Amino acid sequence: MLISIARNCTIDYLRKQRPVYLWPFEKFAQVTTPESVELKVTDNETIKELYKQISMMKRAHKEVIILRKIQELSVKETADILGWSEGKVKMMTHRAMEKLRLQMKGEVEANGSFR
Repeated sequence: MLISIARNCTIDYLRKQRPVYLWPFEKFAQVTTPESVELKVTDNETIKELYKQISMMKRAHKEVIILRKIQELSVKETADILGWSEGKVKMMTHRAMEKLRLQMKGEVEANGSFR
């Protein structure tokens, strides 16, 4: 319940503001001890690209990916936060991950249509 209130307050606040980046890349980057500087740079670039692709998705897809895959919440917890059924959370997670996979491969144009 508290997360839902915070989420809705944040959405209301952001509607009144100019777009801002919501996810600091460094906070979520969990790079293991790299064997070389090159590996670390490559990993950081991959993480930045991932978050860039997530930021271009529609809001429902962003929310479900962040809650399920980044914050690692359960289906039930995610459903409670978003006010969805557990079935919808599972379906939207699958669709969002598939769209993200296609975006990362460059198969979806910026407007969301397939090439």
